[in-house]
Amino acid sequence: MTSRLEQRYRRLLTLLPASYRRRWEDDMAHTFLECVGAEEDTEDAAYLRDHGRPDGHEVLSVLALATRLRLGGVGAEPRSRLWGDAIRAVALLGLLFHAVMAAMEIGVMPWLADEFPPLPSSPTEPASGLPGEAWRLVSDSVGLFAIAAFIALAVNQPRPARWLAVVPLGAAWVARIYEAVSLPGGTPPGAWLIVLVDTALVLALVAFHREAPPVRTRTWVRAFVAGVLLSPLHVIGLWALPVEQDVRFAALDWSGLCALSVSAAGIAYLVLHPSAAARAAHWPLTLLLLGLAALVLRGVSIADHVLRGGAPAAVMAACAAEAVLLLVVCVPLAVLARRATRELRMNPADMAG
Repeated sequence: MTSRLEQRYRRLLTLLPASYRRRWEDDMAHTFLECVGAEEDTEDAAYLRDHGRPDGHEVLSVLALATRLRLGGVGAEPRSRLWGDAIRAVALLGLLFHAVMAAMEIGVMPWLADEFPPLPSSPTEPASGLPGEAWRLVSDSVGLFAIAAFIALAVNQPRPARWLAVVPLGAAWVARIYEAVSLPGGTPPGAWLIVLVDTALVLALVAFHREAPPVRTRTWVRAFVAGVLLSPLHVIGLWALPVEQDVRFAALDWSGLCALSVSAAGIAYLVLHPSAAARAAHWPLTLLLLGLAALVLRGVSIADHVLRGGAPAAVMAACAAEAVLLLVVCVPLAVLARRATRELRMNPADMAG
């Protein structure tokens, strides 16, 4: 007869892939019960069988095993390897985006302070509700942690990268909570969604487990350098686009930049699809996941404008255009992601690293 302790442990094991459970579940349950002494013929063992639960260490152990199996690395099942590679690429691209934005913000500090008289005055930023110069200093400082987190991950140091990435995430949560208690209308839903997406991004770093393939350092460092070199386009857009300032800030805010960046990456992939697909099958899924997240961010930001009493028609049109562009890009990516999954099931050897 199965004890309650064994039932609870087997329920915990449902986190593991079904194929793994079919092979190892009975052995794992027997080993667990034997280690905790639940199979002994004693009063304490009888109480443990009826009222015991897997302890925290055992739960963490199963969670770690489930992560390695479901987000597989070298030698894993094709489906697990595909999802693992996609989640790792999402984490790398997300940290890359944060690192480039942090480098840009630090680089334009003198311009924002109007310390370069030859240049035109910087645009006036919308009020954030956060304490002025003190908060700007803190946000610029945590930006250095975002850069360090990306570099640590790019050089195959995922553990330091996780701790470094927590610092800007914590600052973002503090900012949102401060806004919630200090602003008359509280924190807009779009701002909460951004910090939730960032939280998911940090959690995605667990995909860099010991069985994950190594990060191609040179490729990602080059991507960071290219991003920093291209980042002035954002500043130029905020200042030089021949539209009203409200439209510029709406189209090039955080959600807008995410939408435009993912759209550009998706279009580039679709144009280069035959050669890109031959190198790695996970890119359609990676870009689709990023595209869906960016689409939700852009959609919620549009809802924010509506909840605040509406916005000029030009602002709504710019935000809607970005959402439509992203949706158009996501559709073929979804088709390619489904096709890649189907092909991997038929030809597991085609999985590229």
